[in-house]
Amino acid sequence: MTVRFGVIGADHLHLFQMVDRLVAAGAIAVAHAPTGGLVAMYASWRTESEERSADDILADESIALIVIAGVPCERAAVAVDAIRAGKHVLSDKPGVTTMAQLDQLRVAVADRPGRPWTVLFSERFENRAIGEAVAMARAGAVGKVVHVVGAGPHLLSANHRPNWFWDDTATGGILVDIGSHQADQFLFFTGST
Repeated sequence: MTVRFGVIGADHLHLFQMVDRLVAAGAIAVAHAPTGGLVAMYASWRTESEERSADDILADESIALIVIAGVPCERAAVAVDAIRAGKHVLSDKPGVTTMAQLDQLRVAVADRPGRPWTVLFSERFENRAIGEAVAMARAGAVGKVVHVVGAGPHLLSANHRPNWFWDDTATGGILVDIGSHQADQFLFFTGST
């Protein structure tokens, strides 16, 4: 089965990484909503993707997956709408910025068994060193993992950041944005749930 996907929210450069991997795996970019500061760049890159409203994308039964890389505080609402429309969701991290958003997603996901919501933590999935370290830890090559330190570097690139990046209500703050990677890696290294 070929996965057809739509994009709702184009505000973070991770969108291009996410879509590139989906297309490389055989998925088809069908549509994108005209929302986000990077939507014009996305549309010129994925010329096969048709611009449609978010409602039209969610109503399209041929679209199985919604890719979300909008402003972080808006991602959860889009994800809930997509899940309720019967779609699977691939969201950029962080998938939520508040506990209330997480609670809303938990309710939506509980109604749809089968993992309809996934957050892409690019440091885990795109960094080969992390993948190798996890494989070694899970194989017992380093003994039992009792402590994990996250000190991953991150470039500020202040002159390339959109205004929303500096607003803690939009991003959830530094711990939600960058710290979520380290929390994800700790759970993955240790096999914890």
